Amino acid sequence: MKYEYYPKRRTEQERRELNEQIIRLLQSEACEQAGVTDEDIFNRYTGDGGLHGLRRSDYENYNAFSAAKKELENGQFFTPPPLCEMIVSALRLSDTDLVADLTCGMGNFFNFLPNERNAYGCEVDPNACAVARKLYPQAHIVQGDIRDYEPQTHFDFVLGNPPFHLRWIMPDATVMTSHQYYCLKAAKLLKPLGILAVIVPASFLADSFSDKGAIRMMESHFSFLGQVMLPEHAFSDSGVDGFPTKLQFWQKKSTAADWAPKRYSTDCADIHIPSGHPVMAATALYEKFVMVAKAELAGNRNKVFLELAQLKTTKSTFLYQVKKYLYQIRSHPATREKYDACFSYVHRFYTQRQPVDMPYEEWQRVQLTEAKVLTYLKQALCRQNAKPERDEIRLVKQKYSFVYKAYSRKMAKLLTDEMRAPVPIYQAVLDNKPERFPGYERLLRRKRREYDNQEQPFSEMTENAQLADWIGRFQYWDAQNHAYIHLNPLQSHDVNLTLQKRYAFLQWEQGSGKTPAAIFTG
Repeated sequence: MKYEYYPKRRTEQERRELNEQIIRLLQSEACEQAGVTDEDIFNRYTGDGGLHGLRRSDYENYNAFSAAKKELENGQFFTPPPLCEMIVSALRLSDTDLVADLTCGMGNFFNFLPNERNAYGCEVDPNACAVARKLYPQAHIVQGDIRDYEPQTHFDFVLGNPPFHLRWIMPDATVMTSHQYYCLKAAKLLKPLGILAVIVPASFLADSFSDKGAIRMMESHFSFLGQVMLPEHAFSDSGVDGFPTKLQFWQKKSTAADWAPKRYSTDCADIHIPSGHPVMAATALYEKFVMVAKAELAGNRNKVFLELAQLKTTKSTFLYQVKKYLYQIRSHPATREKYDACFSYVHRFYTQRQPVDMPYEEWQRVQLTEAKVLTYLKQALCRQNAKPERDEIRLVKQKYSFVYKAYSRKMAKLLTDEMRAPVPIYQAVLDNKPERFPGYERLLRRKRREYDNQEQPFSEMTENAQLADWIGRFQYWDAQNHAYIHLNPLQSHDVNLTLQKRYAFLQWEQGSGKTPAAIFTG
């Protein structure tokens, strides 16, 4: 658990004021100055659910009133932390599992995950998304509509509390409820035998006759693991009392020959979930719904990987290297938490397809290659000896530029756009202001002297006395003519000037002594 939670029932006005205060502080980046901690934000921000401010008496009928509420709230009722803790505890997640909440709100489920880096979320509301990113900076959180969410990976677990009873029009013109769409989107993003834990209205798939079509649709993607009713007042902190909900567990279908899906049943398991401490029911939920399915997921992972590898032509050593790196990443405690992300990256390599509307040149640029995969795995493996972060910003020389570098996430937020922009070294030499580049003044002064010397015309140069003395004394023996060779005064003058520069060009005519000059220069 990252943040402790303190349940407190607040009035609508109190909730609205706290929400506005937190968003204002986040937008101005003034939380620390105001003494508001991340844990305060976690316990005070509650989202728009129940804050519509509408009265039933102002509408002709309940349907009009309900439609107006949905438009304002957009189904945003955050899952209470106690329920999140119960669901995560029931799944018994490891620090290598990839987990997604496709409508994550402020990210309450992420608070209880063993590895924040393996958490993925999508949230349409910019305010809730800003809160989630503040609370869980290492998670992969995207602002956008779930219908457009394409994370480019597949998950072991999808858990969530989707908006209820919003009616969405699909591309084929059919109409679907938002919570049913959530389940079908999860089926698309889960790995084979991946597990979905989702909170839905108690009326969802409650009648085997009237809901026959929806049940068949779910059974075409999932094996049903079971369901249980949630406490009647589970969402009372969000201003919703007496709304019946239930928790369902599903497992994505697999083509494995020795695996068979289970049919859906409208029955709810007889598991008591205490209102005050629902986490007490986690063990019963795990043993009843999750334990066997999770074992099947773990046993299926390597089998699916090898099947994918056989379908793609790669170099003979590639698969061996990938398996070796994955084993090393999983074995070392410092890199173990990155294992599942690395596994998914390899999985993406084997399953990638060129989009229909993407030009060939663009696809060649963005597609994963064997070299990219091995580089990604090597970089993950190198983190086992990563240096600890330090709160420092320094000017560094990278290749042919100067740029400011932050050595911690905290200091990275303090980098300005001007500091992030690299300054070419040649530009720093031309500007001739070495004091702007602390730590590199001596280097820049030396390069400026070299530059000034190189730019000086030969006509303005004078002979160097030390070079002149050496050239005057130097001689070599010409065995063919039995004579010592010296440079004449004009040759000595020109060679003296060229030796003072790093680069020079002499245009001497034939017979003017180019060979002796080259020997002297060498």
